[in-house]
Amino acid sequence: MHTRQQLRSLFFKPCDALWSSENRPMLRILADSIGIHDANVPACDRTRFSIDFGVEGHRNCVDNLLEGMKAFGVTYFSLPEPFNLFQNGPVTADGRMEVTDPNSKAGDSITFEALCDLICAVSSCPQDIIPGNGLQVTPIDIVVSDHFHAQEMNHAVNA
Repeated sequence: MHTRQQLRSLFFKPCDALWSSENRPMLRILADSIGIHDANVPACDRTRFSIDFGVEGHRNCVDNLLEGMKAFGVTYFSLPEPFNLFQNGPVTADGRMEVTDPNSKAGDSITFEALCDLICAVSSCPQDIIPGNGLQVTPIDIVVSDHFHAQEMNHAVNA
């Protein structure tokens, strides 16, 4: 992912930009109440549920994102890697990626400034078999505003 390359980091924080696959800055993080997000783990998909868990037809982030982006011509092969907001994806001392339950709670938020025109899709991760979202799917609130106000600290809210 170009964000990791540009930041020279596996994680992002306030003032960092998130970068597109065309190496362009898309979003700048203005505020972040939790500070723990994942930019390493790919979106879950039907193959993961089928092969790893023996479950067919389970909702998954890839299908959710593709459904949301279908009208814009996004296909499986053009779907960009996600930013897993509020997901805890630490890297172990031996370099292995883990996905553990989040440290976030209802009301935590992250606020972005768009640096270009964007088409966005969001999936509340439907993973309820292994840790990653507390083994429960929860709703999220998204607020899009033309103006940033200090009291509107909710461009993405973990509800």
